[in-house]
Amino acid sequence: MKRDETPDVKPVKGGEQIPEKKSKKVIALPVKIFLIGFMGSGKTHWGKIWAKNESLTFYDLDGRIKKAFKMSITEIFEKKGEEKFRELERYHLRKFESKKNFLLACGGGTPCFSDNMDWMKSQGKVFYLKAEPELLLQQVMHETEKRPVIKKVNPSELLFFIQKKLEEREPYYSQADVILNVDELNENSLSLFLTPTK
Repeated sequence: MKRDETPDVKPVKGGEQIPEKKSKKVIALPVKIFLIGFMGSGKTHWGKIWAKNESLTFYDLDGRIKKAFKMSITEIFEKKGEEKFRELERYHLRKFESKKNFLLACGGGTPCFSDNMDWMKSQGKVFYLKAEPELLLQQVMHETEKRPVIKKVNPSELLFFIQKKLEEREPYYSQADVILNVDELNENSLSLFLTPTK
């Protein structure tokens, strides 16, 4: 959490005081927040809001991979295969070891490969945005072309696919430090779990 820092002041003639710097937001300790969850759970949406509220830098892991490879995630899956994508994912995730005071929205499968979950937990706090399959279906049903995991799934089978995939991933997701229900989220949901500055 953050607080307003009291500005430093210096005395001047006449007993007046002039602030040397403006009040700013500060964070108690170097903060590393990793958001995980299934596609459509709102990691990017809420991540941007929370990062702004907490004066953290927001990053999107898939976005960094796309920028570095100059391809969409779907193109990487199709041209290089999922195994290559997971290698890239691991590589770019580990780059955050040297960063601090950030919030990173991870891909849906990020925690399930390459010991990524253990690594994230060793670096900072992992928040799982948990949503029911029906809600996830509503969020992704019109974006299948953009999401390689579901691109070739028959629309009528999409809910079943999401249910099965969630079941597979839940053992990883449930290892998160904090589990937040998507239907209860608001702009202050993250603040409750950050250490206040003393």
